[in-house]
Amino acid sequence: MKNLTYSLLFGLIFALTSFFLTSNLYITIAVFLAFTLAFYLFVIPRVIQLNIDNSKRKYCFHFIQTFIISLAVQNSGEEAFKSAVNVLPSELKGKIEGLNDSPLGERLDYLGRYFAFDFFRVFRSIYTLFEEQGGDILKLSQPLFQEASLEEADGDAVYRVKKRYLAQFGVLWGMSIAVALFVRIGLNNFYTALANNIWFLLLGGVYFLLTLGAIIYFTYLLYPSKLPLGGIKHGKKQKAKSHS
Repeated sequence: MKNLTYSLLFGLIFALTSFFLTSNLYITIAVFLAFTLAFYLFVIPRVIQLNIDNSKRKYCFHFIQTFIISLAVQNSGEEAFKSAVNVLPSELKGKIEGLNDSPLGERLDYLGRYFAFDFFRVFRSIYTLFEEQGGDILKLSQPLFQEASLEEADGDAVYRVKKRYLAQFGVLWGMSIAVALFVRIGLNNFYTALANNIWFLLLGGVYFLLTLGAIIYFTYLLYPSKLPLGGIKHGKKQKAKSHS
């Protein structure tokens, strides 16, 4: 619902801007529909997914860290899992509660599908090795901690850069629109003649088309991974599979 609200808001802002610049109802309606659909189906879902993936990476790192440290102290996979689950978001914890009757390995595999990161797969392999052969879990996990820490630091750096570029992109295009509005005000004495000129209207249409294209392309560069139109529906509850 928030996606639709924000999309309508952005669509309305660009539509009002286009009407102020062109005074053409058809262009205004086209701008409103195009921007609203683009933001709803493509732009906002990718920005949201960027934030979700960043949060997942952090939760994954903290889960692994808490699990391994708890396992070293308590020497119990079940107790370590209970401790590690406490660092996860409430929505994910609610889903895991539906798997309480499942073996620990299946619960970890479920988290592996949620945390689709290489260092979680390495963690899963290390824990399997520990279950089968025993040993010092802290020594076994030392290379994983080093690799995961580097990946966490790199991920944070990339995320900050992307957020900064997003802010800069918004400011630059905001300035572009502001300049266009000032030009419109400055040409107020000639505006009546311009508003009836087909080339002026085409120029206005091309400007908003380029603006929309730039927003879509920048959003794709921001989050180039495959994503269904409208984004992933994270709010839907998934039924946990029962195991005999």
